[in-house]
Amino acid sequence: MISLTDKELRTIDFEFRTRAGRVMGMQFRDAVGTLRQFMDYVDGTPILADYVRSCNLPISEAELDSDIQSVANGFGKVQFKFPYKTDEELAQLNYIIRKCLNTNNDKEAFGALFAIGRAYDSTGSIGNYQASVEAFIHAIAQRFIDDLNLYLHSITMNIKIDSERSYNIQNNGGQVVIANDNAMVTATQNNYFDDRRFSELEKGLLDTARENGLAQEHLKEIDDILTEIKEQLQAKKQNKTVLGGLLASLEKIVLMVKGCEALIKRITELKQFIMAASGIIFQ
Repeated sequence: MISLTDKELRTIDFEFRTRAGRVMGMQFRDAVGTLRQFMDYVDGTPILADYVRSCNLPISEAELDSDIQSVANGFGKVQFKFPYKTDEELAQLNYIIRKCLNTNNDKEAFGALFAIGRAYDSTGSIGNYQASVEAFIHAIAQRFIDDLNLYLHSITMNIKIDSERSYNIQNNGGQVVIANDNAMVTATQNNYFDDRRFSELEKGLLDTARENGLAQEHLKEIDDILTEIKEQLQAKKQNKTVLGGLLASLEKIVLMVKGCEALIKRITELKQFIMAASGIIFQ
């Protein structure tokens, strides 16, 4: 368990954002050094290091090693499949970054980083170091930073502004427990709403529905339902009945297109996202 005052927490939050900003803007010549500094900062900041250690990989290290090799050698044909749960995604991203840096040779580390970034480089410029570094930032580093930032935000949201009061923070498999004066304040499972991922699912569903000939009026209905689902997921407390009704309405419209596996897949992905973001299980 880690004990920190509100002032200390906000100092960490500021330092984290500053150091994260350097990673987001890193150039290929200093990419390895900048990334090493950031990961050293995470390791040297107990509240962050403890959370990272508490997050478990959704697959074995051997499986992830194989995935890393496939992505690095795939030249964009193979990309990582990240889990929906934030703590599992963070564990996977942490492993990938450390795998790249797991050498004292900076050239080897850059080669590993470059190979993964190349898989996400949409410019098609083979051998462009900066383009691959920027692709690595967007696909890997930014996700890792976002997940840690959400964790810090979940803590600062649940404490009162009091620079002298000390808070005890304990991480357990992605669950955060915050207490003061030996009394529990809150426990939260970190089922965050990933706006970026939801936007991808929203666009994918609408595009697939449009490509399969759904009428404009039905596309408008889908868009309206997705907006309501987003509002529910962003609420402090989700309503299972409302979410279930919205999903049922969405499925009814989408299944007007008989036997379309692409649309069924889109709905399944959306349902899995909703369950991960809300902690609510639907059949």
